[in-house]
Amino acid sequence: MKTWLKASIILLISAIFGVIGLTQNASAYSTAQIDSLLYGGTTTAYGWDQTCKDRLESQRSQRPQVAPRTAVNYAPSYRNLTWLSGRGQGSRVAPIDVDYGTTSVPLQLNSVVFLCAALVTPDGKGVDFARTYNNGVIMSTTDANDRSPNAVGGTVNKPAMTSTNYRINSIAVVNGGGRVVGITPGSTYATSRNDGTRYWFSTPLNFDYLPASGIQGDSTVTIRFNLTVIYSYYVTTDQCSRNGAVITVSLPTSFDQCDSQDTDMQISFKLNYKYSLTPTITVNDSATRGSAETNSQVTVKPTVTRGATDTNSKATDWRVTELRYKPGSAPSATDSAAKSNSASAPCDAFTSAGRNYCSEFQKDGAKVFTDTTTTGTYGYQIGDYPVGTSICFVNSVSKPTQSDTPTWAHSSMVCTIIGKKPKIQVWGGDLVSANYVNSSVSAKNINGTTRTFGSWVEYGIFAVKTITGTASGSAYAVDGLVSADNCNTSFLSFTNSGSSNCSPSTAIGNYANASSIPDVSASFPTSASTPFFGPNDLSAQSQSGVFRVNGKSISLAGADIQKGRWVVINAPEATVNITGDIKYTDGQLASVGDIPQVIIIANKIIINSNVKRVDAWLIANGSDGIIETCNINSSSYVLTGSERLTSNKCNNQLTVNGPVMAKQLWLRRTGGSGSGAASGDPAEVFNLRPDAYMWANLHSGSNNRVQTVYSTELPPRL
Repeated sequence: MKTWLKASIILLISAIFGVIGLTQNASAYSTAQIDSLLYGGTTTAYGWDQTCKDRLESQRSQRPQVAPRTAVNYAPSYRNLTWLSGRGQGSRVAPIDVDYGTTSVPLQLNSVVFLCAALVTPDGKGVDFARTYNNGVIMSTTDANDRSPNAVGGTVNKPAMTSTNYRINSIAVVNGGGRVVGITPGSTYATSRNDGTRYWFSTPLNFDYLPASGIQGDSTVTIRFNLTVIYSYYVTTDQCSRNGAVITVSLPTSFDQCDSQDTDMQISFKLNYKYSLTPTITVNDSATRGSAETNSQVTVKPTVTRGATDTNSKATDWRVTELRYKPGSAPSATDSAAKSNSASAPCDAFTSAGRNYCSEFQKDGAKVFTDTTTTGTYGYQIGDYPVGTSICFVNSVSKPTQSDTPTWAHSSMVCTIIGKKPKIQVWGGDLVSANYVNSSVSAKNINGTTRTFGSWVEYGIFAVKTITGTASGSAYAVDGLVSADNCNTSFLSFTNSGSSNCSPSTAIGNYANASSIPDVSASFPTSASTPFFGPNDLSAQSQSGVFRVNGKSISLAGADIQKGRWVVINAPEATVNITGDIKYTDGQLASVGDIPQVIIIANKIIINSNVKRVDAWLIANGSDGIIETCNINSSSYVLTGSERLTSNKCNNQLTVNGPVMAKQLWLRRTGGSGSGAASGDPAEVFNLRPDAYMWANLHSGSNNRVQTVYSTELPPRL
């Protein structure tokens, strides 16, 4: 018996299990009952019995001189198993399903002693019997083949063991956090002989696991039991191990004489997921269609939300996908709508015509969403794509709910259309405004450096209200200004109110100015005898002088103005349409009197889209006082509907060589603003050349003197 004790195996397995009805039976168990009570069910018993039989036969073949009873002992012919399970779920081999936030899980401690075929009826088989069902061997995983144990005794086929007795000295959670309640240290239990079955189950010990906080995901907990074990045999002998040696003791008072041992058992929990993920996305903080320029950067923010009472999500493929569409092929609202129930990945779900690129922009292949709102922030550098290209982004998750379907949920697609921010340049003069001076700038990454491009004035800017985006002192004349701010773009931007100290947050401008547009028409009076100017008179090379317009409008065809010729069209109530280039001669001039000059004074001056150069004074000082640089035929500065500009509309660069004065300057050109170093190329250039001063001086009268009209003291420049 001592030999058996040394050779026997106490098998302690960490497992997770299920099924109801753990009770002691006085008769054999059915296969269904074993499948509900035993860890792993009949499959486990089948493996045990086959191993016992193999080892028993091996003992007999390798050591024929060994007595049959010794072979039974060495085989050995018992199997012991202790395991944890959910309460009433003894046989379950999968994790315990728990709801989100569970704070208490009922568990049980299970033990069993299994008798191999050598120790069950029919008795008298010895140790050399064939492996057959009738000999008590479990032959398949679908038949528990429960048998009564042979009578108690010590001969060949009689079980010697009568019970295995356990005392729980302590119990603690050593991994996974939390604690257990319901088992008092010193509690005992036993797996005792049952004359009706080969499966000797103990009565399970019930206790509760209390996690440190509500369970919020799949987890595994290790519980350590400190146990003392005493084995009892048919001769009413109780034995245990003490300091590595087998000693005889007496139940139930002798546990303190025996060695104890720590036994770690694990129990796993599988969360009953219940959640719904909703992906959304913004580009530059907008969920609607936007625009951007080549070489610039946009900020892409994918967000995934779930309900406040939802569980954490399963591990899901969180993906931001970039899709590009050729100019003129932007997806429609229907094509780009959100798809909350999709069987397709993003590139297969959004397939509208014109798409020429689709690829993952960002990806987390196993993201678990633990917060109600999860947002990512990513910078996207726009390449040198053609104007009109749509760059679109969609946010997707592969497991939007706890169910197997749908496979994907996609946000609506948010697109950025590649456009341009047209610039203007003022050469040779100042810019004076009785209102705001506002223009946009372009911040672009050029060869790894952020450079800013914008509109600029060669000299000063005087604005009654604030100046935004427009540089004075030629600040943006370089190929992109590094580290641009209000201060280094406003060297000649004047103010005479408030603080004159510059800082990046200072409002630039606010120059109080009571001056108005000079009355140039008064210098060129008309009367009933003043001749009318015809549509083709510029090109007819007719006489110089002052002219008026017959009616409310006139269209001026383009012309080359030869040396010595000057024309003043004084029609402050009319609309003048410029339909072709007006160019001063580029021939050699011998004197100031040879300088050609054209002065147009009108209520409205509208320049056709094909016109690229206008050498003339443009003065709009009528009741409307509008200069429109492209013939949109709009009634307002704000364009709507079919009036809206595109990169293919009004895209010729316009250069005006001469003074420009107006109550309203409607800048319509869309040229320039290319990529790279060409990002600052202007759509309109207003060039106040010296020839205008020289001609005006010649024709100013008063003995050709330059006379000061008024003076004002300017503050120091910023």
